[in-house]
Amino acid sequence: MADTIARRKLLQAMLALPVAAITPPIVTAGEYSHYGFGLSWPQFVNQMEFLANERAADRVSEIQVAWRGLHWLQLLDVQDPLFEQAVRDATESGNAFWLWQRLIKDDILNGGILNIDSDKLVQLHDHPGATGLLRILEGKAEVWQYDIDQPATAEHEDGKVVLKRVAHRVLLPGDTAVLTPDEGNIHALRSVSKNCRMLDFFIPPYERKKRTWYEPVDAGWRHQESIICIPVSDRQFTAV
Repeated sequence: MADTIARRKLLQAMLALPVAAITPPIVTAGEYSHYGFGLSWPQFVNQMEFLANERAADRVSEIQVAWRGLHWLQLLDVQDPLFEQAVRDATESGNAFWLWQRLIKDDILNGGILNIDSDKLVQLHDHPGATGLLRILEGKAEVWQYDIDQPATAEHEDGKVVLKRVAHRVLLPGDTAVLTPDEGNIHALRSVSKNCRMLDFFIPPYERKKRTWYEPVDAGWRHQESIICIPVSDRQFTAV
């Protein structure tokens, strides 16, 4: 029980802190990139795949994946020509709300760039079993993160669930956010600039067919710490 509480407090602290507070106090990612000391795209991929393999072998914890993954994500030099080439070669998919540029996907790692246009909302959803790592590249994004409220209040009549907010932030270029399988996994994102681009990586990749979307009952949910939602399976959810 004590370990669970400690892990929750640590993750909540990570969610609330600016990236400078959770990466080694050397120089920022921007300074690394400016002087040519940032991670190249191949170096970044190698580090992330090593971390994903360590997690798959249960040699590191979810918190360690979040901590180290955010560090590598912040140090990636997005001006590296090999990264720019990877973006040009990316597989694209999406809908009226977002464009996804997939940079890498295998059994242990999935990542790419999520693009959201002005004031578009990516509705509340989860990534079951995955630790998610995000870094804003351009624009600003408003991010909400929730857990299912436990224990007795979690389930309501007609299959509704109660979600308890654990984080709400507006992220600027260079800022990061994290979710784990157990903490802050249910989330929504909205661009509060003309457009917003963000790096988004998952260790391990989640199974899309197991993803759940959450439709808030109250239209004013964005300003509430506790909300009632209707769970919708990925197969039934339609983003138009």
